[in-house]
Order: sequence, then C-alpha cells, then structure tokens
Amino acid sequence: MEFSQLPEVQDYKYTPLKTDEIRLLKIHPGLDEDVVSCSLEHYPLSSDEVILPEYSALSYAWGSDQTQFPVLMNGRQLTVSANLHAALQEFRASSSWFIPEADRHHKQSYFIWIDALCINQRDPVERAEQVKIMRKIYQQANCLTAWLGPGTSDFEIAASALGRLKTVRKQRSTKQNEAGISGAFSASEEEWIAIKNLLQNQYFSRSWVIQEYGLGGIIPFSDKGLKNRVVFCCGPGRIYDLINIGMEAVSLAVTPDSKAPKYPNPWEGIGNGLQVLIHARTMYQNMLLRHQASTPLDAVPPGFQTTFATLLLSQCNTLSSVPNDKVYSILGFAEQLGGNVVKSYITHELIINYTATPQEVFASSVRSIALATGRLDILGAAYKETPSLIKSSWTPDWTLKTSLPVYSLRYMLYFRHGLDFDCSPDTKCDVGFAHDLSTLTVSGFVLGKLVHVSSPVPQFSSMAGTLKYRFRAIADLLDEHGNIISDNTWDRISEILLMYLPIRFPMIQHFPAAKANWSEQLRDWICNMKEDELENKFLRKRTSMMDALVQLLDKGLDFNDDTLLLALMNSTSSKPPAGFEDIVVSSNGHIGFTSHRVREGDLLCIILGCGRPMILRPVENHFELISESFVPSVMRGEAIGEWKAGKWDLRDFELY
Repeated sequence: MEFSQLPEVQDYKYTPLKTDEIRLLKIHPGLDEDVVSCSLEHYPLSSDEVILPEYSALSYAWGSDQTQFPVLMNGRQLTVSANLHAALQEFRASSSWFIPEADRHHKQSYFIWIDALCINQRDPVERAEQVKIMRKIYQQANCLTAWLGPGTSDFEIAASALGRLKTVRKQRSTKQNEAGISGAFSASEEEWIAIKNLLQNQYFSRSWVIQEYGLGGIIPFSDKGLKNRVVFCCGPGRIYDLINIGMEAVSLAVTPDSKAPKYPNPWEGIGNGLQVLIHARTMYQNMLLRHQASTPLDAVPPGFQTTFATLLLSQCNTLSSVPNDKVYSILGFAEQLGGNVVKSYITHELIINYTATPQEVFASSVRSIALATGRLDILGAAYKETPSLIKSSWTPDWTLKTSLPVYSLRYMLYFRHGLDFDCSPDTKCDVGFAHDLSTLTVSGFVLGKLVHVSSPVPQFSSMAGTLKYRFRAIADLLDEHGNIISDNTWDRISEILLMYLPIRFPMIQHFPAAKANWSEQLRDWICNMKEDELENKFLRKRTSMMDALVQLLDKGLDFNDDTLLLALMNSTSSKPPAGFEDIVVSSNGHIGFTSHRVREGDLLCIILGCGRPMILRPVENHFELISESFVPSVMRGEAIGEWKAGKWDLRDFELY
C-alpha cells in the first residue's frame, strides 16, 4: 500500500536508550510500490543475559539530495534521505546485502544498524553518547554493508572489468601462470571511465568511512586468522573486494599502455583516498593479529608511529555535512587501535558535544594532543590558505582541503623518529589554554624579525628561466643582506640554493625532458656568467657553492640512479615542505622558507615542543600564528642549544 493511501499516521517517537545499548533495524518484506516498513529493537552491546543477534552495519553517504521520503517505523511515520530510502528499498528486495553467500551457511538475518535510524538524530545527547560506542557497533557487526547508491550502467561496466581484474589477480597469486594462463589485464576506454566514476563515488570521501571500513566486517575465525566480510552494494549489484581491486586498478591506470583517461589525471587523488582506507583497515587487522599472537600493541616498526594527529590529518580531504564529525569520526577507531595511538591524545580533553561549535571542538583537539604528547607539531596544521570557519589562528580547520605544507607536515608526524630535523628536540611544550579555548599561550623565543620576504616567482615557459630567476634572487638577497647573514646560514648556502631551485623528485620522474636538460642548462648558465654579474659582495661567499654545484653537474648525473638522485634532491638536509616557496631573511641573519601569507615585520620564533620554526605576527597585546617555516640553520636543534647556553630569553606568546 502506498503511503498516501494509509490512514493518518502519527510520527515515530524514540524510546530512550540505556547505557551501552543500541537499536537494531529489521526491514520487513514488501512490494516495490509499498511504503518501506521497518521496526527497531533495543539490544545491549555487552551482556551475559541477552545475546546480541547477528547484524550488519551500514556504511553510506547521507547524500546532498535533501528530499525526504516517508517510511513506517514500528507502524509510525519517519522520514529518511533519498539515498537511504533507495538502500532500504533494495535491501527489502534481497538479503544479499548481508554476509557474502559463501559465509552465510544458510542463515537468514534482516537486522542492520543504520545511524540515521538507529540513533535519535534530534537528541544531541544521545548522538554524543552513541559516538563514544560507534567503534564497538562496527567492530561487533558480522558484516559491513557499504551502499554506493542506486544501480547505474557505469557500475555494471566497472564491476565486469574489475571482476576480470580480480580473476587475473588470483591467477597471479597461484602457479597457474606457469601453465600458460595469461596474467595480463586490459580494459577499454569506456571501462576505464566507468571504473573512474565508480571510485569517485561520494562514499569514498566521507569522514566516517575511515572508521567504518577500518573496523567493520573483520571477523577473527581462528587463533591465527581473520575473515573479511564486506559487501559493496550499488543498486542490485554487489562487489566484495572493491577497495583492494580498485587500488590495483589505479596502479594499472597510470601505466603508459592503459586506455585510462590521464588528462586531467584523476588517479592520484583516487589512489590517495583508497590508500587511506587500506591503511586504516590494515592497522586494525595487524592489531588483531598481534593480539592473537600475544604481541604488545606498542610493538610497531621503528619510525612508523600512527597517532591521533595523523588520523586527523588523514581526514583533511574527506567530506562531512557536520563539521564536528571530522574529529568524532576517528575517535572510536583511535581508541580501538590502542597502543601508541591512545597515548597520543587525552579523551576527556576533547569536547564531544554536537551543540559545541567547530571552533571549540577543533581547538580541543589541539589541547588533547598537546597535553598528551608534550608536543605542538600539530600547530603546523593551523595554516589556512582559504577562508575558514575557524577564526583563531592556532586552531586547525579540519574541514579545509589539505594544503601542501600541511600535507608535508602529515609525513613529518608519521615518520618523526626517522627524520633528521627537529628545531626543538628534547623539549616539551609549556602551554596554557583559556577556559573557553579562545587563546593558547606557548613558551619560546624570537630568532628575529623578518626583514626580507621574496616576491612570488613569475611563471616561466621553461625550467631554465625559473632556475635562473631563483638563482639570481638568492644572489640579490645575499648581496643586500650579506652583512647580517649568520655563519650557520653561510655554511648551508649550497643546500639553501638546492632547496629553492624548482627541482622536485616527482617532477623529474615524470618529465623525461627535465631529466635531460635541467642540469646541463644550469651548469652552462653558471659557468658562462658574465664577469660583471660576479663582481659583487656575493662572489666571495658564492665561490664554494658554485664550485660544489658545478662539480655535481660535471658528474653527468644519471637520473635512473635513484640513490644519486635522492642524494642530490635532499642535499645534506631534508627539503622544506612543498609549497613553502617564499624565501625570507630574519634580522639576525637566518634564511628560511615559508608560505605566501607572511610579511616583513613578522617574527621568526622557536616554540618549545614544536619541530618547525613558527612565524608569529604581533597584533596589539597578543600574537597570531601565521605559518610554520623551514630554516636550515636551526633545523637540527642549533637554536635550542644556543638557548640552553643563555643566548636567547624564553618568553610567553598568547596566541589568538
């Protein structure tokens, strides 16, 4: 019966949940034209008296279509989004959204957990409480059902092609290839476009998908193994291993022989998103396996430390209709990982409340991390290139797309223990947070005031033009400010030059012409400079740098030799973050790289517990955090050593 034909129906009212209790949904059979009818039942997640039935947890996007469709819930009216309504209609028609057929053993179950229906969305207190147990809901589910939306012809084409790839993948993992079975995979342009469209589905950009896919449908089935129960649904279509097969498709799409569209190249972004999901799921699987093997949770490879901060940074390119969910969507996942992850934040320092503003919640994430770790590296994520809903300068806006500097910071946080730079080693931050989180007070010292900020580099038609412009820019800078340049900076002029030149490893990898020409062009230009160009104060300091650089170029660099190439790219130091291409000089002679937002008069500062120098701007009686920076002469703790020797005076900076 259609909804319009029903007698007047009252609105559904939720019965309050008890502590550690959830609701499970049962979808009742019905005809296509009938209004969807469901019922909710309460169950404790952990109880010795009541057995939690088998259920699937739904992972899906709420969607941008604001149209609401009526459903019956326990005989009363409730409305749902267009995307969820399509899912309920499909699931009513078929139970194959539950455990994959090979694992079901003829069991039938129609219980499913769906956040929009199993949580009272009009009750912010209940929503906050359910967020705290969300990890358990997905962890204890017998299956993860991912809904990609109503079926499309694109999905059918992509599913067929990915099915062939899965077969090829299986053949490669056996010795069947030795029997003459081809292990090659090929797809038409139409199939590649369909695969691209499928992997760009809005589902993969959701904030919550990292926790849901990371924890859901992983079932320990013996002392030494795990079973994966994940089904991706698009209308009536099903794929059981979409993420891993999709990642392999991405790696094949970028090969020269594939017919996949490459301009503009969508595959890098798709691959990055899938890799985040694979990494999340692998972390949880490894945690379960370590638990099975009675291995301590802290036993992870040296130099690879996942933290609450890295999880937050992995959220920067995801989407959420509720800003606070950028933080809330990883809480359960972080807690479930345990070990070093839970040591990297303090839960009770986070504001978990849907009535709180994003400003309050995001600021509380900084407080939680700083007080747990004694570090302020997360301040680098506060850099905002575009207009932001967060007004305080020290608070990251987790809703903004990742900027290049923050992207670099992400890797600094991931691999901190393996890096060769930290401007504030062996120090702990000394912080004070205002009660309302409007200000952050940090301790540090001023290295100097910025007396020079470079102009943006013009666009040149050739790499040679850019190289020449930047080399001359440094020459002019040193000619003008050479009398204040510190000895440490002079000692690193050659590496500063190599950092400032637009030589990036990925660029050289992908553009053969650059490999062949840039070094020859640069060497010829250096060696053939007119005498009058060398007759300045820079000549005395430049000679050793020029000689060293020419010697490198004279070696006839083989760009197929990754070791030699990386040695040149890194020089004697790690490179500054990609995107930090403005060069600055401080009043006491430090040269560094930073973002376009800085200006003369800003302060170059060392903050205790922060791995990179920060640019602060005095504003009346407080300071604003403008950007992090990369200053080669202090990146190994030189300034901290000077402070300990009494050269610098420690002071407080109140950041607004």
